[in-house]
Amino acid sequence: MLDVYKIEDEETLEFIGLLKSATENLKDTLNRYVDDLTQKDILSVHIEELDLNDCFQIVKRSLSTLISNSKTIINADLSEIKKVKFNRAYLENILLNLITKYVKTGCIPVITIYSKQVNGVNQLISKDEGLGFDIDKVKDKIFRLTQKFHEHSDSKGIGLYLVHNHVISLGGYIK
Repeated sequence: MLDVYKIEDEETLEFIGLLKSATENLKDTLNRYVDDLTQKDILSVHIEELDLNDCFQIVKRSLSTLISNSKTIINADLSEIKKVKFNRAYLENILLNLITKYVKTGCIPVITIYSKQVNGVNQLISKDEGLGFDIDKVKDKIFRLTQKFHEHSDSKGIGLYLVHNHVISLGGYIK
């Protein structure tokens, strides 16, 4: 609803364009996710063959301003498994939750995501240098709804729950 016709500064217009693009991508992802959730009880979740890297790039573009402003380094190698049969909204939400991490103060976020196949099982592996948690203390709570393991004000405790729910609901395994 911003009237950009009155803005003359090119840099400001460029930032507004990036914000608009990121917002539209996130809105599309959220809308697909909500549609899938509301249809979950009525119909089976739509599964299709997806290009893993394409989905990753869509999510990365939607977060481009956040990634740039935080100086996040993302090391991604999705070449070993190029295609997956999965739900698009679920996969994009999983990738979104793997990329958006709470960072230790004074640290540049570094996230590594890669695909590999072990004993015929496709795996998506994520590592980060986020705030983290003591796995021995929270292992029974880690994928529960509203579980938070730090005091970030905007943390709702649903990210890992959603990742777990998406993976498990389509027959996968997560640890």
